[in-house]
Amino acid sequence: MLDRKTYVLDGVMVAEQPLAVSPPSSSARTKQGEPKQVPRMIVYRAGERVEVPYFPAASIRGKLRRRARDVARDAVIARTGNPTPWDLDTHFFVTIGGVKGREGEDKRSVQREAQWRERNPHLSLFGAGQPFVWGALHVSNAIPTGDAEVVEIGSGVRSDDLKRDRSQVRFLSPADVEEYVRRSQGNKDRSATKTELKRLRVSARKLAGDERAGAEDRIAQLDGELKRHEESTGAVSMQMPLDGFEAIAQGTRLAQKMRLMRVTPVELGLFIKGLQRFALEPIVGAHASVGCGEVSFEFSVTEVTDSGSVALGHLGVKPYEGLVFDGPVAELARAAEDAWAKASEGDGLDFTSILAGGGTNGDE
Repeated sequence: MLDRKTYVLDGVMVAEQPLAVSPPSSSARTKQGEPKQVPRMIVYRAGERVEVPYFPAASIRGKLRRRARDVARDAVIARTGNPTPWDLDTHFFVTIGGVKGREGEDKRSVQREAQWRERNPHLSLFGAGQPFVWGALHVSNAIPTGDAEVVEIGSGVRSDDLKRDRSQVRFLSPADVEEYVRRSQGNKDRSATKTELKRLRVSARKLAGDERAGAEDRIAQLDGELKRHEESTGAVSMQMPLDGFEAIAQGTRLAQKMRLMRVTPVELGLFIKGLQRFALEPIVGAHASVGCGEVSFEFSVTEVTDSGSVALGHLGVKPYEGLVFDGPVAELARAAEDAWAKASEGDGLDFTSILAGGGTNGDE
């Protein structure tokens, strides 16, 4: 029987840079031109109901899943010498938990789950959607430990460089200059068409009978013109306003917890190796290209036993450096990494899309 133990990492995630996210939930949707909001949730502090910004668990867990995927794939490449060891289905299976549109769960999948977990520690850690396999790694939302400030970043405009600096035109051929003029005019025409379409769609709702039919014909005509504009000049304008976005302020400390539920030493080793890989690229959320998303972690580590929790020390995730251990957790991590290394060098592991189904499990 496999030796399975439960560990809790409880501490904080520190926003070394502003933290932004673009969740699909309707509560975070904004009108065009307004900054994209960070999500909010209700918490109770000292008996008071408070709305606070938070950073979603799925964004953290999804990044950890991908870094553990990289570790697993590198191990397969090292063992087999094949630089492309996984097919497309396996890539999606490991990355997001499967691909939708296959047969669902049956009794055989339930009976074989223990075998899958033993052979695929990545699946055991992060789970799959269909047939459902629960993931042993539980990740909480990151919630500010105190009052948190939300800042607005990045509203502005993407400008047409040739209009801003006409000297750049001399580096274009005459044919390209003509093409630039054509695209500029096309962008103007497209903008005018969009404006008229918007006006017509509003007014058409108030019309009836022949008047409404005429307005709908005109809308269809303009839709066709807009499509032709985009096909000939491109769908993206050379000059356009850029919406700003909200972010949790740099320096914010957010309560964060991870649970490793009944994991084997091999699974724990893969998690540690994935967390090390994450530390070298410690970016989560949106807008990394404009200086957002860098984080660090500070955890207290405990093992859950039949007689209660046993403190194992501290674990830090230091950006671009790696993991820092203090206390017995250091020896635990070394043993787990050794278990992972031994298992990954043999042929007993199988990360391929062995499940009959798909469907994601909610990681971003």
